[in-house]
Amino acid sequence: MMTRRLQYEFAAHAAGPFSMALQNWQSDRKKARRKPRENPFGPPIESLRKLKDLMSVHYLKGRYADGAVPVAWVTSGFPVEVLRPLNFYAVYPEQHAALCGAQKLFRNFPTRWKRKAIRAICAATRAAISAAC
Repeated sequence: MMTRRLQYEFAAHAAGPFSMALQNWQSDRKKARRKPRENPFGPPIESLRKLKDLMSVHYLKGRYADGAVPVAWVTSGFPVEVLRPLNFYAVYPEQHAALCGAQKLFRNFPTRWKRKAIRAICAATRAAISAAC
């Protein structure tokens, strides 16, 4: 129990922020070497990087939450303000499925399903089918 808690705290407060800072630094170096191109929509939003860092640390904490802190599986409409003071880690399965769907992380998805009406199936269903195959 104690080692899981240490892993959880380390992931949340040291490894997560450090890995995001390293990734941002590498991204900045790569962008500095490239020639800037014209973007029809203007420059990217400054808060986008911070949001990506925040989400990455949240999911990294979730990786080590089991056994370290109580975990609650909730829907997007549930008030997590009730759980946070009680030291619960909230997991949103449908939001995680939507994030995986946007990044096209469903590698085990059957090819016979890919040819059919795949656009009509939501990301949560694709995640369930991919996990079962």
